[in-house]
Amino acid sequence: MIYNINTISVTKDIQFYGLLKTIGTAPSQLKRLMYYRMGNIHLTALPVELARSLEETKGALSKLSAFLTIVLFTVGILNFINTMSVSILGRQREFATMEAIGASKKQMQKLTMWEGVWYFLLTLALSVTLGSGADFLIFHVVRENVGFGTFRYPVLPMMLYMLLSMLLCMIIPAVVYKRAGIRSIVERLRDN
Repeated sequence: MIYNINTISVTKDIQFYGLLKTIGTAPSQLKRLMYYRMGNIHLTALPVELARSLEETKGALSKLSAFLTIVLFTVGILNFINTMSVSILGRQREFATMEAIGASKKQMQKLTMWEGVWYFLLTLALSVTLGSGADFLIFHVVRENVGFGTFRYPVLPMMLYMLLSMLLCMIIPAVVYKRAGIRSIVERLRDN
């Protein structure tokens, strides 16, 4: 009889409850048995619901982090454009002097492009050292609060980000110089 009681399923074999009642099982015993069986079903369903909930949370956090990455990348690029524009416009006289003594516009564009590469290399060094360290530290703080998780370094996204950054750091200074150097050498030398 104990074996039959333990194999009863609340949803599939409800007739066994009627059978137990027929053989004289007290209503309080039936109630206790039903709660026990429902508790077991609930406990087995709980990990599935928890996993589903965690998967939804993970998806939401991934979308949020992607959005924040795009926003920060855009702000960084706009800051770089502003920095290079101010640098090149502030040195118009210097560039005009260099062109007056024989430097070509192509050489000047290459010079500004290499300045952009140096900015990129500085960004790369900071991202790989401080940025990766901050990622790892934040992960450990989150894992302490949540209680689980594994750290995987985002190698492919980091490489794509660095490739895009390098291209932009090479192109933007050359374009800014080309637009700023439209005036003649004499006009640029006269400016204060």
